Amino acid sequence: MPPIQQQQTSRGGLIAALVVSIVFAVGFLIWAFMSNADLTRAQNENLALKTKYGKVIGEGSLGNIGDLQGQMSLDPEKPRTVNLVDAAIEQRNSLVRLISGAEGTEKKATDDVLSTIAALKDPKMNPALQGVAIPENAGLTAIVKTLADKAKNDADAVKKANDDLKSANQQLQAGMASQKDEIAKRDAAVAEAQAAMNKAVADAKAAIDDKQKQVDDFSAKAAASDKAMTDRDAEVQVQTQTLQRSLAKAKSDYEALLGKFAQYRPNVKDSIVRNVDATITQVAPDSVCYINLGFGDHVSPGLTFEVYDKFEGIPKIGDGTSSLDMPKGKASLEIISVGQNSSQCRVLGTKSGATVAQGDLCANLVYDKNIKPVFYVYGKFDMDQNGVATEAEAEVIKNLITRWGGKISDKVNIDVDFVVFGKEPTIPTYSAEELAQPLQKAKADEAKAALEAYNKIRDEAVSLHIPVMNQNRFLYYTGYFDSSKK
Repeated sequence: MPPIQQQQTSRGGLIAALVVSIVFAVGFLIWAFMSNADLTRAQNENLALKTKYGKVIGEGSLGNIGDLQGQMSLDPEKPRTVNLVDAAIEQRNSLVRLISGAEGTEKKATDDVLSTIAALKDPKMNPALQGVAIPENAGLTAIVKTLADKAKNDADAVKKANDDLKSANQQLQAGMASQKDEIAKRDAAVAEAQAAMNKAVADAKAAIDDKQKQVDDFSAKAAASDKAMTDRDAEVQVQTQTLQRSLAKAKSDYEALLGKFAQYRPNVKDSIVRNVDATITQVAPDSVCYINLGFGDHVSPGLTFEVYDKFEGIPKIGDGTSSLDMPKGKASLEIISVGQNSSQCRVLGTKSGATVAQGDLCANLVYDKNIKPVFYVYGKFDMDQNGVATEAEAEVIKNLITRWGGKISDKVNIDVDFVVFGKEPTIPTYSAEELAQPLQKAKADEAKAALEAYNKIRDEAVSLHIPVMNQNRFLYYTGYFDSSKK
């Protein structure tokens, strides 16, 4: 029977467990239904609240309630719990106080910020901020930071300026101390110089007094001799007037004598210029000819002659300084050897179409076997025909004259037979601006003086009836023109 009892006990336990499970499941279902009813009610209430306050605060702002609550607490460790709207209102009021410095409205704070920004950006209202770059859309914080940086830079600049001023003051003080010492030294030097000057003045006064005494003595002596000097001056004036009258009469007599002498002066234009010195006695081949001058006629190799036609004769001198109508002959001759009664010559520079013939006339203005003509040579000459006349080349003319038997005079007087002129001076043409330059003016003055001297010599020669000629005319009359070009 025992096994039957054990089976009954196991079934009772199972039934009890089943009953308990059913009771627990029924209870859980009842609790679930009740919880679901509370959740549905809470969701409905939450939806109603969102609908009611959705226009006041956005749903995204709900997440910041903790931050706003923390900001409203004076003690960060004990945050004060407030609702979202009160927190926002209190935050706005705090910002208004921070911006305006007092209680006010959000509009007043906004107007204060905008007016302040406009004033800071207007250079007329804030000239001190000129040069400070404020961004166009900068907010108040950025502007305040910019002003803070400007203030710091200004403070640094002021500090540097103060340091520079302090250094400059120190240098000024040192300079003033040095200048004070220098002034003291100069004052001492001035005092010393003043003392020396006072002594010099005293010495000068004594010397002036002494000199004044000497002047008074001299004045007395001068006054005593003044009358004698006046009488002597009157006598000298009478003598001077007498001498001047005598000199004027002597000059007049001299000019009269010159006039008379000129009437009796030999006509050198005919007797010397046109005088025939030799004739051609024979014409040989190879440009060689012979003239009737030998050892006894004082000729030598190198002497030249101009050859003129025996029928036409030697031309007149004409206007001796003109470059026209030169007395050019058929040719020119140069003696190459001298014989007993004749001389062998080389024919030079034969004129185109002309031939040297027996009986043609030979002349050299300087050469004369009976007399020694006197020449005065003046000016600058161009013997090498290079276009530049120099005073040195005048010596070539003088050497030719003395070599051919003539004489040279150092001035124009009644003993001179001919005056040979170099190139006539010309005055350069300068503008007024060029004459303002010292070098150009000096050249013009020098040329003017040279032309005046040239004309004076020519006038003196004309007044004494002395023939004048230029370089080329002289060279033709002596037969040396062609030789001078070699």
